[in-house]
Amino acid sequence: MSEYQYIHFAAVDKSLNDKQLAYMQDLSTRATEGTRTLAELREQASAESDQRKKRELAAEQRKLNKRLAKFREDPSAAISEAEKLIKERSTTSYQRAAKLLSELRDAIGGEKGERLANDAAKRIVKKHPTLHHVKRAFKDEGLNYK
Repeated sequence: MSEYQYIHFAAVDKSLNDKQLAYMQDLSTRATEGTRTLAELREQASAESDQRKKRELAAEQRKLNKRLAKFREDPSAAISEAEKLIKERSTTSYQRAAKLLSELRDAIGGEKGERLANDAAKRIVKKHPTLHHVKRAFKDEGLNYK
């Protein structure tokens, strides 16, 4: 082995005895008995994973707040975007359009937001009465299109 190669060996069941440790050190000059247990390593990995998930959720929340602020400034842009998505004629686009109108409702808030989102949903369904997947997507998001 070159001087940069080494073997990392951690005993899971029990500590290494002197003979086993000497064997490992013969294979690599950097081999040492680990000081952390497997449970400690798992706990550390779990904590780091939790922190990463929290950061991702916080970033997602910031993006959502930014979108909602845009919707509050210009609701008609969100409605026209939803109409464009419906014209793509795919189930995924219908779901995205329904989600967009749902977020618009939440951004505006109250009765005004509810009315604005539901009116947009009604116009879309009236324009495309045979698109049952659109109706289903609206219903799943709690939009009243009738």
